[in-house]
Amino acid sequence: MSTKNPKIEKLKQLQVTDSKIAALESLIKDKPGHLNTKKEMVGKLKQKSDAKKEEIKKLKVEVDKNNLELKTGEDQINKFNLQLNTVKTNKEYSAILTEINGCKADNSLMEDKILRLYGQMEGLQKDLQEIDDEAKKHEVELEQESAAIEQELVQIRQELETLYQERQKNSAELDGETLKSYDKIARSKPNRQALAQVAANICMGCNMDVTPQQVNELHREKDIVCCRHCLRILYL
Repeated sequence: MSTKNPKIEKLKQLQVTDSKIAALESLIKDKPGHLNTKKEMVGKLKQKSDAKKEEIKKLKVEVDKNNLELKTGEDQINKFNLQLNTVKTNKEYSAILTEINGCKADNSLMEDKILRLYGQMEGLQKDLQEIDDEAKKHEVELEQESAAIEQELVQIRQELETLYQERQKNSAELDGETLKSYDKIARSKPNRQALAQVAANICMGCNMDVTPQQVNELHREKDIVCCRHCLRILYL
């Protein structure tokens, strides 16, 4: 049996509007949240990129240092070669040759080390490029998704504005005390469901019993009757 209480009918219309408003307001709140995962991914990729750049920077410093040491070794070999032209004994000549060979061995080791460092740098540069490419890809996707969501939000806000006007109109048809009670209940309920139907003496809002006296009051269709458990406004 459907209630004919005009006040309840107006409240039901108001609840339909409020449910739509609650759903759209929830969308406005949740929509940007869908981008958080991608934002976090881009952020982590940028952190990885910065870490790779720092590794490359440290390797470059080490390479420059080793190149300087290599240059110093080569300069020392050149000095020894000049000394070979001025020595007067075989013993001095042999001693200088030993120094030259030692420097050449050290330089050979240094060259190998520098080549290894260059190899590490190339590997890091490759990794850095892959990370930056992936970050760029996600940034483009993020920008596209953000634009799409913003378009949706514009439409949702327009729908909300219409619903707010509709709510204002519906609210104006209710007395202040009834509207105040309704709003107080609605604010405390999911999706602003302040009303609940009664079926077989059960409140459909909380699935708890409704007293026979309350059911009789609902049949008289005069006063507002609230569930004694969930406090929702009841109707038949």
